[in-house]
Amino acid sequence: MIRSQTWFVLAVVVLAAAVTLLGESKVLGQIISGATSKNSSDSYPGATLFINLTSTNTSGVTAGGRNFERLSVTGDWDYSLPRTAGNGGVITENFLFFSVGNVPVEIRGFQLAANAKWVNGGGNANDPTTEASVEAFLFEALGGAPNVFVDPQINVVSVDPAANLTGNGFQVYGPNTVFGNLAPFVLAARRNYYLEIDGVTDISVAAFRAFTPSITVTNEFGGAFGQSFTGYDVSFFWVAVPEPSTEVLALCAAVGLSVSGLLQRARRA
Repeated sequence: MIRSQTWFVLAVVVLAAAVTLLGESKVLGQIISGATSKNSSDSYPGATLFINLTSTNTSGVTAGGRNFERLSVTGDWDYSLPRTAGNGGVITENFLFFSVGNVPVEIRGFQLAANAKWVNGGGNANDPTTEASVEAFLFEALGGAPNVFVDPQINVVSVDPAANLTGNGFQVYGPNTVFGNLAPFVLAARRNYYLEIDGVTDISVAAFRAFTPSITVTNEFGGAFGQSFTGYDVSFFWVAVPEPSTEVLALCAAVGLSVSGLLQRARRA
């Protein structure tokens, strides 16, 4: 009787250990989100730029049970050009840093959603010419700040052109979603990465005469000017490697065999 009780207690201990391991497997694979950052620039001599950018990030578990990482950007800008011919443009950059925990994670479904409007206000039928693109990147962060000239690029997805507008008028892109061409990719454990969304708008004025109306180029992507637009959004799903579900099935099978054997020994005892 004592030997039978011993085998039974041993089986319970094995089962309890398995439950503990299962609980731990759910938290080993993780992505830890950092803060978002943003900046902008312009390069038209004498131009006046007003810009409003807002970056947000979402990290959590979706209804399907897979973890999710997202960088969303909304805002607007207007670019008042001097009354002269020339070339220039506006670049908006937004970043989301994150790090991988103790277990590698596999990313899937890298995609960019975009919805925005570009307006050539003033000018004439020929000027200005406005060309715009939106790109989303995934980089490994080798240092403490983003450096696209050094950091390894893992994936990119782009909308190019998002706008191609000649003369007075406007153009709307989307809403539309573009998927990256990257197969599922495994991010390394204990490494740092970042998502980046760039909006690039090139503007040129070929000829400007005394009676040409003054030109202001505007981009609306969900800010105060154009709240009906959803802006730019890059996202991906991730799972631990191997997936916790695979580990669970294998461990349950092993525990089941072990407990079954222990109980049979207990009955024979």
